[in-house]
Amino acid sequence: MLLTTDSAKDILPTERVGMVVFLLMDNRGRKFTTAELARTVSLTHQGTWAMLAKLSRRLPICQDIDGWYII
Repeated sequence: MLLTTDSAKDILPTERVGMVVFLLMDNRGRKFTTAELARTVSLTHQGTWAMLAKLSRRLPICQDIDGWYII
């Protein structure tokens, strides 16, 4: 999607957060699984879930059985 294999190791945490928020906002109505987002930003499933859980404290991001989405 937004990352190439070469650039994955050089991405900063702030950039990962920005990419996830951008994807969610740009695709309103679409739900992303934690695994999809983890592959996109080159994080583990657990790391991606933790990032999204923290973001959902301040942003209108929710998760249901089908994935993460913007309210």
